[in-house]
Amino acid sequence: MLLQRESQLPQKKMRAEFPESMLNQYPEDAINSKTVHECAEKGDPIAIEVFRYTGQKLGEALANFVMFSSPEAILLFGGVIKAGDFILKPAKLHMERNLFPLFRNKVKLVFSELEEADAAILGASALVWEK
Repeated sequence: MLLQRESQLPQKKMRAEFPESMLNQYPEDAINSKTVHECAEKGDPIAIEVFRYTGQKLGEALANFVMFSSPEAILLFGGVIKAGDFILKPAKLHMERNLFPLFRNKVKLVFSELEEADAAILGASALVWEK
């Protein structure tokens, strides 16, 4: 119960500090990634900040991945790509910021154009093909 209350503090604080946000029009339990994306497309600063923060965390995690695997490219697919540049730009920025200079500006971060199910099946097939 304590964790649940603590995780709601930033959301309640943001609602109070930014009453003009379109996200305040929705009950807390009705806000999901689609709602946030729709508000971000309309210029809502809180929705844009949600994607910036999420992109930052994604970029930091990708930097860690790059440093132990040294890929040429990272291909993202699924729900995350629906956010487009709202998430890609901060993810790329924070990935690059957190990389050792040896890896900077060498790893491509791209979105798949395949449907989610197709991408998963092709990825699994590629693993089998290599073996």
